[in-house]
Amino acid sequence: MIGKKIFEGINLTVAYQDDDKLIYPLREANFYIRETDIAVIEGVRDSGKSLMLKVIAGEHDFQKGEIVINDKNISNVLTEQDRKLWKLRQAFLIPDYYELIDDETVAMNIELPLILLNYSKRLCRRQMTLACEAFQMLEIRDVKANELTPELTFRVMCARALVADPRLILIDDPFTNMLRYFEIESQRHMIDEINFCIQVLKNLNRTLLITAREKSRYIYHNRLYRHLFSKLILT
Repeated sequence: MIGKKIFEGINLTVAYQDDDKLIYPLREANFYIRETDIAVIEGVRDSGKSLMLKVIAGEHDFQKGEIVINDKNISNVLTEQDRKLWKLRQAFLIPDYYELIDDETVAMNIELPLILLNYSKRLCRRQMTLACEAFQMLEIRDVKANELTPELTFRVMCARALVADPRLILIDDPFTNMLRYFEIESQRHMIDEINFCIQVLKNLNRTLLITAREKSRYIYHNRLYRHLFSKLILT
């Protein structure tokens, strides 16, 4: 059974300022993602992949068109409070840089979206525990974020995205980011870690949109793209 459309970009035009001119990575693009899809946007550096995710997450304006997530139109997201709630409940963005609070525990970092949503302490703790169970991190709940390895940091960021139960999880170029921290001989371990995190989210029926540079295809061709990803087509 084909899932319903959970995300749709309609006649979407996106631009950003580069010195004194506007750059248009997307012009009147139309694309969609169905529920529980794992879709990937591939492109060269500075092609607008990260910008596209920021637009979907309500962090960057678009010039023309519509963005609809779960029948909610981002064009109607006007106030700062609306944007904050949109980012937590509709489209949760995991950026391409590590954004944990270093001097807080893993548990607190995972609970952060729920704290911002004013959930009770009991519910925050419950949701955090469930996320830690899913990502096999119960034993490190009380470890400070600055003591984590890069791969565990990525795992915590995925768990934090999970707890607020957003309709769409956006992951910005985890491949290139993770490669910064590994020598060639250790990259297989890193690939396994990303594969594990994405597989956990897939098993939980989450809808994912992930960006990757074109050069990542060689590294991940057999392990991820072929088996897990449906390529996002921009028309």
